Amino acid sequence: LSEEQCASLLACITRHVDSDRNARRDYVLIKGSYLLGCRVSEIAVIRWGDVEGLSDGGQIHLFGKGSKSRVVRVSSSTLALFESLGRGEADGFVFPSSRRKNHLTRQAIGDVCRKWGKRSGFHVHPHQLSIAMRRTRFKGDVMSSLFKRPSDIRRAQQLAITSLVTLGTAVLFGLANHGLVVFGAFDETE
Repeated sequence: LSEEQCASLLACITRHVDSDRNARRDYVLIKGSYLLGCRVSEIAVIRWGDVEGLSDGGQIHLFGKGSKSRVVRVSSSTLALFESLGRGEADGFVFPSSRRKNHLTRQAIGDVCRKWGKRSGFHVHPHQLSIAMRRTRFKGDVMSSLFKRPSDIRRAQQLAITSLVTLGTAVLFGLANHGLVVFGAFDETE
C-alpha cells in the first residue's frame, strides 16, 4: 500500500466509527499493524500485558514466526492508539474474537482488511500493511546510512532514486541526522 492508500483506508474507517461497531477496533488493528510493521500472526496475539508504557513512549512485545519474540519500541502516540481501545486484563487479547474466547484469527484480520479496502475502492491484503512499513523503514535506514559520513548532493540524489525516495526525503534525513530538523520518524499523524 502507498502512504496515500493507507491514509485513505484509515479515513474511510474513521467515517464509519458511528455506524460500524467494530470500526474503532479495525482502525487500531490496521494502523497499529502498519506502524509496528508486524505480521498478521504477530498483531493477532498481542495481549494487554505485551503493551508496556515507558517514560519516553512504550514498547510492544510481539510473538511470531518461528516462535520467536521481539520487542518494538513505539512512540507515546502509538501507545495511546492501542490504549484507546480500553486497556483490558494483562492476559486478555488486544484484538479479541467476538465469537470465541480467543484472539482474532488471521482469516478474520484478512476479512477486516478486505472489508475496508472494498469500501475505500481498492484491494487490501493484510500483509501489505507490514510490507509497506518495512519498505518505509528500509528507506529510513538507507537515508540514515548516507548521512553518517560527508556526501555530496549527487550521491544523495542517486541513492534517493535507487531506494525510491525523493531527494527532499533524503535532505530531511540528512538534516535530522545533523540535529537541524527534529521529527518522529515513524510517528503517525492525524
